[in-house]
Parts: sequence; structure tokens; C-alpha cells
Amino acid sequence: MTRKDEYRTAGETAKLLGVTMKALKVYEDRGLITPQRTEAGWRVYGPEEVETITKILALKSAGFSLSDVKTLLEGRLTVKDALEKQSHMLRRQAQAIE
Repeated sequence: MTRKDEYRTAGETAKLLGVTMKALKVYEDRGLITPQRTEAGWRVYGPEEVETITKILALKSAGFSLSDVKTLLEGRLTVKDALEKQSHMLRRQAQAIE
């Protein structure tokens, strides 16, 4: 780790980003983030993790699933392709409602 003051605990990170600690754990379990660990094994989040979580939250608020978020973050899906996929899904939902 670099500077100690750049890293936050799970609770501090959750509060900063307006998510629950459970959400952070889900993101870790899904392979979306990999928090650093202290010598005692506690999870800590640095600037890179906070930036990634911010991206996750933005993509989720745009309607992307965590699966799509992962493929976007890994570069296996372009934003254009993801938006086309999402648009197709929304059209199908609209047709089902009609």
C-alpha cells in the first residue's frame, strides 16, 4: 500500500459512496473489486478501488446488471454494445407491457 491516509475501511468507504458494506462485499465476491488487506486481514479501499466502485454505481444507475458491469470493466464489452443490449432488453419489456 502507498500512503496510509489514502485508504479507508469498508465502513468509511461505504459511507463515503452511499452504499452498504454488504454491497462492497458483493462487488468483491463478483470479482468487480479487489480491496487491499491490512496485516490483520481487514479490507481497505484505496483511490483505485473507490474509482472502480464509483464506475460500478454509475453503470448500475444506468440500468446495467452486475454481470454487464463486470464485462464492461474487464473490457470484454464496449459501452456501445452494452447500450445496444440494454436498449434491446428495454424494447422487449415495453412490448411485454403493451
